[in-house]
Amino acid sequence: MLREVSIVLAGMCALAGLLHSRQAVAQACTSTADDRTRQVGSAPCVPLLPPHVDHVPTVATLLHWGISAVDVVQVMGAPEQVDTVKHEDSTTQILRYPAKPIATTVTLVDGKLSGVALDVARFDQPGLPAFIGPVFFGLNRAVVLQLVGAPAEDLSHEEYGMVLEQMIFARSATPDASVFFINGWAVRKEIGRDIPRDIFALPLPTPPRTKEEAIDACDDGWAKGDGQVRLGTSEDDVQALYGVPKLHVHYTFKGYPADYAIYETVPGRSFARFTFIDGVLTEFADDGKTPLNEILNAR
Repeated sequence: MLREVSIVLAGMCALAGLLHSRQAVAQACTSTADDRTRQVGSAPCVPLLPPHVDHVPTVATLLHWGISAVDVVQVMGAPEQVDTVKHEDSTTQILRYPAKPIATTVTLVDGKLSGVALDVARFDQPGLPAFIGPVFFGLNRAVVLQLVGAPAEDLSHEEYGMVLEQMIFARSATPDASVFFINGWAVRKEIGRDIPRDIFALPLPTPPRTKEEAIDACDDGWAKGDGQVRLGTSEDDVQALYGVPKLHVHYTFKGYPADYAIYETVPGRSFARFTFIDGVLTEFADDGKTPLNEILNAR
């Protein structure tokens, strides 16, 4: 978990340059089979939708710290994938829901919910070939080339004030795969060679349901729900609950303000990590009693 914190911090700082302007939909299409080389200024063969926010209802807003695995399944349904990691004195389970309106990952520690993350970047698509597995959100293009090697094709298009780059990788016995970059930073992975029309779109969760609705959705009353934040909560509300963050990294994602923060959730006892996009909570994770200096140093 601490290694993941280190990767996240590095990625959040690296994303500080993802700025853009909001212009009209791109219409031109000049790329052909003969000129599929790296070229800035040529437009993709489909009109890309302009940057916009989609507010998406998702039952993941009912989840909060401490609820049981049974309650998670009651709300979310059966996960498509479960990864289990056993430590000396604890067990961590990662429940994946890629088919939800916004793909969702739930982390359980010893049977209790520890964190929830929404894939608002739509980065990890189902069925991706294993060879691009090491490519994660926010990675610099130069690092991707070191990890995966040279692409079969490398196309760049200037859209909405940003450089959208598509690296197409081909391997025998596997489908082609594309990695997309905005201004040099990885923002999406896809099977095939098509550019998603909504690559500049940003899906965000609608605000969480009322406490009464959340309680009705569970079989144990969710007694720990009082004062708990949920996905879709505003950044101002989280700060009002926990005070000034111990660490705050500001960046932009597809031109929208974004923040990665560590708060002391229980004074002198525990810390937690939060990600906000356009002022909306899209990810939280409990670091428990791990000292702050160890979280920051990822020891």
